[in-house]
Amino acid sequence: MSINPSSIPSQSASYSNEEWAARVELAAAFRLVATLGWTDLLSSHISLMVPGTTDQFLINRYGLLFDEITASNLVKVGFDGTADGQAIDAIPGQRIVGSGAWAIHSAVHISRPDLKCAIHLHTREGVAVASQKRGLLPLTQMALSILPYVRYHDFLGFSDEDERDSIASDIGDGSVLILRNHGTLTVGESVGEAFGFAWRIQRACVMQLAAQIGTVSTELNELPTEVIERASTQASRIVSKNGWARIGGNDWEALRRSLDRQTKDYQR
Repeated sequence: MSINPSSIPSQSASYSNEEWAARVELAAAFRLVATLGWTDLLSSHISLMVPGTTDQFLINRYGLLFDEITASNLVKVGFDGTADGQAIDAIPGQRIVGSGAWAIHSAVHISRPDLKCAIHLHTREGVAVASQKRGLLPLTQMALSILPYVRYHDFLGFSDEDERDSIASDIGDGSVLILRNHGTLTVGESVGEAFGFAWRIQRACVMQLAAQIGTVSTELNELPTEVIERASTQASRIVSKNGWARIGGNDWEALRRSLDRQTKDYQR
């Protein structure tokens, strides 16, 4: 089944002001991921809870590239496994939402009602670090800024409903879940917060891989435990919700301004 994004009309009047604003915010995240080169064809996804609901979230329709996502072509998924009112797999051999997207994002939103947004990516650097036994190393200031929020989930095969409980358990109270041999999952109480964590884990992975080029582990300047603990405590204070550089605050607003200077097509 081919999908023409332009055939899905913009109907902001069909939604409440709150839902439309959420759709625009989420669509912006897709476009920024595309702009930054973090996409993996059709194999990653971003979700956001529908304002005023406790059992519905918005997500990308399977078959659309991230640079084709607009506020109006996002799919509304229910915790009951429906998408825009019909079963996700209603058409044999086709899906409105990918099975992995359904498994991962429903696991997050059902288990953590405090979380509104989840971003799952397969960046080259993220997958590379996720494939290392030690995962994210405390090598850089960027890594230390998110280390207290990082959790891990072992690879169990291609994500499906059977994996939802373990995903929910492993993310716990974290904000960054490194899916071993797979990719990254970042979450937040807003699109901006989830995106801020996505930015930081991506940058930390890029820096780690750059430091590892042409070296052996003994040549890396690994920090003493007391320094790691002090820096992690400082970071928790600085980038926390009450911190002056809170994740998803000024950084997200700056990214939105940058995107709007390039295009506002996503707002339709």
